[in-house]
Amino acid sequence: MGSSSDTDFDPGSYWAELAVLHPVTGLRIYRNGYCETIRKGRKVEGITGKKEGTDVTEFSDRSRKALARTVFATDVVFKSFITITYPAVWPRDGKRVKSDLNRFLTWLRDNYKTDYIWWLEFQKRGAPHMHILTTIKHPGKVAHWKFAAAWCKAQKLNSNYLGHDPKTDKLYNVWDRCLRFHKRPKQWEDIRKEDGARRYALMYALKPLQKRVPLRYQNVGRFWACSKGVSASAQALAEIPLDEDGLRAWLEYTDHSARKMPFLPKNLYAVPKTSTLLP
Repeated sequence: MGSSSDTDFDPGSYWAELAVLHPVTGLRIYRNGYCETIRKGRKVEGITGKKEGTDVTEFSDRSRKALARTVFATDVVFKSFITITYPAVWPRDGKRVKSDLNRFLTWLRDNYKTDYIWWLEFQKRGAPHMHILTTIKHPGKVAHWKFAAAWCKAQKLNSNYLGHDPKTDKLYNVWDRCLRFHKRPKQWEDIRKEDGARRYALMYALKPLQKRVPLRYQNVGRFWACSKGVSASAQALAEIPLDEDGLRAWLEYTDHSARKMPFLPKNLYAVPKTSTLLP
């Protein structure tokens, strides 16, 4: 039989008390209808979602929210989507993976003037792979082949190295297999819908199962990062003083779904007419 503390819990009273402890003091406005509720005694995380001097061991809720904020708040227009992964043998050290990724991003910047945002996931087999949104359209078949070779070079693969395929019990050329895999159209494809990049990013980036760090994988490091152009355009446009009644009145006026919530969330997406609130 449950105790009185179990049966007498009142969610309405809990949210009401929390709202009193942390009253709404303002609204932080970003681009594209993204806003943050500012409350007394509750901080809003920085854009990186990471404290200096700390090691990242998981894709935290704080980091997920920072990624979602960046994707929504930036005015950078992403036009294509790159996916890079490893062959049958892959590094278990995040420092090595980030080093490979940095070499590839250097190649990308040297060959194309692009802003980007990338994030890390792990496949079912445990291999790390990265998704990259870019501001360039797919450059064509020949350039796609060069991209595949650039990722092989970024991994410092030896073109003569042979790997063993346990499924077929045969040897294969690691460079050739990785090259052929990344020549596939789906490894670099255009984003065709106007809001496709934002939806694409959130659909893939916020899946928690693919953010679980596999056993024996160490030094995971950051789960995501972006170019300076993306970061700069994702900063807040203004902060306006506002109490809870004023914010709820605005949400009611704009018919926003959060208006009925007992405790207004920090992250407010797709808020209409935010430009009229700017100073």
